[in-house]
Amino acid sequence: MHVKSEYDYEFESDFRREIFDAFKYVYYNLNHTNLPVYGVPDKLKDYATSKKDISNGVEVNPREEYRMLKEDLYEEKKNSVSSNTT
Repeated sequence: MHVKSEYDYEFESDFRREIFDAFKYVYYNLNHTNLPVYGVPDKLKDYATSKKDISNGVEVNPREEYRMLKEDLYEEKKNSVSSNTT
């Protein structure tokens, strides 16, 4: 799991789906947008931010093309712009 401005966290659990769904739920309720989930084509470590990276001021992020839109659970509301006419 990538956390902005932090090194990445790695979890192992028999409840992976439930944990991810809980993260997605909390993220959506706080940000009103889906938690972006990425699938990378190569070794995960090539896309992970390590403790050493953070200490060097480097943050590694996957490219947007690796975003897995099928992982989005929630319909995002479009921002509606209201106009006041007087």
